[in-house]
Amino acid sequence: MKLISLIQACLLTQSEPVSSNQLAQACESTPALVEEALSVWEQELIASDSGWRLVTDRTEWQLVIAPEARVAVANLTERSVKAELTRPALETLTAVAYLSTVTKAELESLRGVNCALSLRNLMIRGLIKEEPVGELAIPHFSLTIEALTLLGLSAITDLPDYNEYHAERFMITGTISQP
Repeated sequence: MKLISLIQACLLTQSEPVSSNQLAQACESTPALVEEALSVWEQELIASDSGWRLVTDRTEWQLVIAPEARVAVANLTERSVKAELTRPALETLTAVAYLSTVTKAELESLRGVNCALSLRNLMIRGLIKEEPVGELAIPHFSLTIEALTLLGLSAITDLPDYNEYHAERFMITGTISQP
């Protein structure tokens, strides 16, 4: 993989500035080559009118949202930062995550309460999605990519004890949902 690709991946995952030395060590390169690649990339981002910018004091670098894109990003994320998830919403999100795909009736049977409000709030925040399944198009709920990202997961199977839970669920029900 090219040095600049490794640098991009490293900076994308960091919320704080990173030094050239840290990037060089992570990418198995030299600080001089890292700084050269960063300088070229910085100019490319500006020239291409990218939604990203590199901010630097020439010792540390950080990938940030371009000032011109901040309003759009704020509009998109506003709904999810207005309030924390409630306990019922967290319970519902957990059930949806571990069951992979689940109906409202299954959630309500599991939790023992009406889940309509929690499901609605989780969908508004973009954490779960509703998809029709089968000939009757029964709505099933599953996690979104945004939820996986928020949870720091690259796949649903990265949840703690996910595979063990599904093996046990298969033994009990004779069916298993696919992630």
